[in-house]
Amino acid sequence: MKEKSSLKEISEMQNDTENPFGVQGYLDINPVIQEYQAKNSDLNGTWISDWYLRANFNPEKVEEEYSWGKAVIIYYETFEVDISANTPFIVAPGPGIFHIINIVQTSNETIMLQVTRPGFEDFNDSHIDISFHFFDKDVLWVESSNLRGTLMEGNRELNPYSKDVLWHRLSGPEQQE
Repeated sequence: MKEKSSLKEISEMQNDTENPFGVQGYLDINPVIQEYQAKNSDLNGTWISDWYLRANFNPEKVEEEYSWGKAVIIYYETFEVDISANTPFIVAPGPGIFHIINIVQTSNETIMLQVTRPGFEDFNDSHIDISFHFFDKDVLWVESSNLRGTLMEGNRELNPYSKDVLWHRLSGPEQQE
């Protein structure tokens, strides 16, 4: 049986190097046991990958208004979610914008979005499933067999739509203090 480790304990084990976002970088998700009860509203926000944080880029951040408030965005890098918009949507880094068709809570910590490209809502074969696995309101990993991407870290290839990469909330209404 795995020993329980809180996110606080894990983040204390990390180095204290600051990044441009004030968010801790790498987290080892293996020792974490899921206990968080995710809510649909937890999805609202913008998310930045731990890979991007470790790379320590100095990006241009842009602010835009979303239905839930002011969003901090880094074009082509942030995962953006607005389930409260008149037409709920996500923007996935790389693939771009998708409309949300359905939201399904698949477990305590996992919420699956069924999405499609704008204009293809009525075509069932164009739907894509994207699951968000929450550790808490501000840290998650994204899973989708339909989305692909490759991030390089040294000689290691990371898939941003798998357990390889954690996503940290950059902005949103549910951000922890």
